[in-house]
Amino acid sequence: MDEARQLFDAAMGCANDLGLLSEEFDANTGEMLGNFPQAFSHMAMINTAVQLQQATGRSPPSPDRT
Repeated sequence: MDEARQLFDAAMGCANDLGLLSEEFDANTGEMLGNFPQAFSHMAMINTAVQLQQATGRSPPSPDRT
């Protein structure tokens, strides 16, 4: 589980300052490649975050509805 979380955090580190992800990422240059922003990359990160939360038994934060 720790390795999965580390990989998730590393992947999130590939996002730009607005949290947007591209289709591909060059780890050597830090350059975003392919389609940008890429919806499928974002969907995969959301699904992974949900799976990590479920695996650790933590519930997602409640939305602030003020």
